[in-house]
Amino acid sequence: MGIEGRLLDELPSISNEQITWQYTRVSINYPFNNGIYFEILDTLYLPEETLQGEEIEDEAFSIVGLNNSKGISAKTRYNPHGFIRVENTETNFFEGVKNVKIYARNWFKIATTFTNESGEFYINKRFVSAKVTVSFQNSHVNIKTIPGVRLWRVAYCSRIFLNSYNKIQGADLTNISLNLGINSDLSSRGSRDWSAATINNAIEDMQNLCTSENIPCAFNHLNVYAINWNDMGAAPMFRKMANSSLLDDFINITFGFVSTPLLVALEQYLPDVLIGYGDNNNSRTLAINQTVFHEFGHVLHYNQLQSNSWWMNLISYETISHPGDYGDLNSNNSGYAAIAESWSFFLEEYFAYRKFSPTDSRFLDNLNLNGFTFNWIPEGLPLDLLDTPDMWGGTDTENPIISDNVLGISVSQYFSNLTSNMTEMNQIRDALMINFPTQSTEIQSLYNSYGF
Repeated sequence: MGIEGRLLDELPSISNEQITWQYTRVSINYPFNNGIYFEILDTLYLPEETLQGEEIEDEAFSIVGLNNSKGISAKTRYNPHGFIRVENTETNFFEGVKNVKIYARNWFKIATTFTNESGEFYINKRFVSAKVTVSFQNSHVNIKTIPGVRLWRVAYCSRIFLNSYNKIQGADLTNISLNLGINSDLSSRGSRDWSAATINNAIEDMQNLCTSENIPCAFNHLNVYAINWNDMGAAPMFRKMANSSLLDDFINITFGFVSTPLLVALEQYLPDVLIGYGDNNNSRTLAINQTVFHEFGHVLHYNQLQSNSWWMNLISYETISHPGDYGDLNSNNSGYAAIAESWSFFLEEYFAYRKFSPTDSRFLDNLNLNGFTFNWIPEGLPLDLLDTPDMWGGTDTENPIISDNVLGISVSQYFSNLTSNMTEMNQIRDALMINFPTQSTEIQSLYNSYGF
C-alpha cells in the first residue's frame, strides 16, 4: 500500500505556510527512507470492499458516533465520479486535465484513479462521504508548484482539495466538477492550480506528438517545478542524476561542502525540469506549452545521451561559463549548447505548429525567417533538413542567407544523431552526409550557411 502516493494530512490548526507533522497510513513494516523520523500511532484493520466489509465499517463508525452525523444513510454508498477541466487561452474552451491522480478518502479508507483524456474520473470504491483531492502526478511527472521562496513545497506534488477539503456527501459524489480558469494574480492559488494543469496537459500532449514523430519518449517520474518568478525554463535533470559523483561535485562546488547523508536526502527533491508561469499575457497557454516543449526537448536529448558527463558539460557551459547568453560560436565547448539548444528551440516552435496551428505556418515562419537564436544557435536547421513546400501550402519563405535545398530528413532521423559522441555541429553534419549520400552536397551547403 505504501504511503498512498504520499497523500498526507496536516494539522488543520497549522498555516499552509508552516512545516508541520504529516499524517498518513502505511502498510505493516513499511520501509521509510533513512533520516525520516516517524511515530506509529496505532494499528488499523481495514475491511474488504464487500457488503460484509461495509457493514463492519458502518458498525465501527457507529460505535464512535460518526455514522449518520450528516443525516445520510450508512447503507447508501456512491462511487466518486466527475470531471477536471482547465481553461485554454488559445481556444477559449475548458479542456480535460489528462492523466492526473484523483484521491477519495474517508478516514482511513482511500481509493485512487487517474483522469482520462477528457478529464473524467471514476473511482471503483464506494463511499458514504469522502474528501476528494486532485494531485498533479502520474508515472511521467510529479509537478510541484513553488510560489515565491517557499522551497519546502518541493516535498509535495501540487494538489487541489475539492470542496475546500470538506467531505463531499452522498449523491454529490457522483457529479463532481472542477473548472480551473485563468487567474491574472500570479501569486494566487488559482494561478498555481491553472498553471499546474496547463503544464500537465502540455507534457501529456508532447508525448503524443513524440509518438507521431517516431521520437523515443520515456518521461519517467520526473520532478517538475512550476515557478512564478518569471517565464523561464530549465532542464538540469538533477533528480535523474542523483547519487552520481558528477552531481555531488557540482552541488559541493556551487553551494559549498554538503555531507553525504544530507546530499542523499536533498537529491530526491531536486528538479529535473523547471517551468516558469510568470508571463501574465493573453497567450499564457501557448507560452507555457512552448516552454514545456523546449525543456522536455532537453529531456528527450538527455534520455538518448545516457551520459551524465555530456549533460554536466552543457550545464557548466550555460550556468558557469556563459550564464544567460550562451556565449558564441567561438566559445570553448560551444558545441554542447549549439546541439542542445538548436534542438530544443526547434522543437518549441515545431510542436507548437503541430498542436496549435497545423494549417497555419506562423511557428514554422519563426524558424525559417530567423534561422538563428542568440545570433548563432541554428534553431532553424532541423526544420531546413525536414521541410517541403507543402508544409507552407506551396510558399516557403527563407532567411536569405540560408542555403536550404535539403528535403525530407525527418525529425526522428535528425534526432537519432544526437548521441553522446556528438559534441560539435559538424559531427552531426558529417553523419547526415553519410546517411543521406544523395543530398550530401546540399547538406554541406546548408551547414556552411549557418556557419558550420
